[in-house]
Amino acid sequence: MTDESPTGAAPAPPVTAAALRERVAAAHARLEQAQQRALRAREDLAGARTSATSPDRAVTVTVDAAGTLLDLALRPSATTLTADRLARTVLRTYRAATAQAVDRTRGVMRDLLGTDVPVLDDIARTVAEGEPS
Repeated sequence: MTDESPTGAAPAPPVTAAALRERVAAAHARLEQAQQRALRAREDLAGARTSATSPDRAVTVTVDAAGTLLDLALRPSATTLTADRLARTVLRTYRAATAQAVDRTRGVMRDLLGTDVPVLDDIARTVAEGEPS
């Protein structure tokens, strides 16, 4: 019987206790760094506010990182719009703010994970598709 593995490669040298301790310490340090990045990301997103204003400046909306409407401001010029036009302007402005919030969230998550998050691309596409013609 030989000391070779089934693949024909030489067996790995035995791992010492000191080497194992170093590996565990390094893994623990990476975990702590990841936890700190996750905490920063959570704080960034928790406090995120994004506003958008309609091109005619009649409507301003503010959303959080999830796209939840936090504030709707109507300038006096909004009263000159028809109800239908005002509704479309509010929705279009809300979607613009939400799209910006998704972009910001995507950036925070990219920084956290070191890569793009495909589900955020799907969300951004859904927000863009919701835009009326």
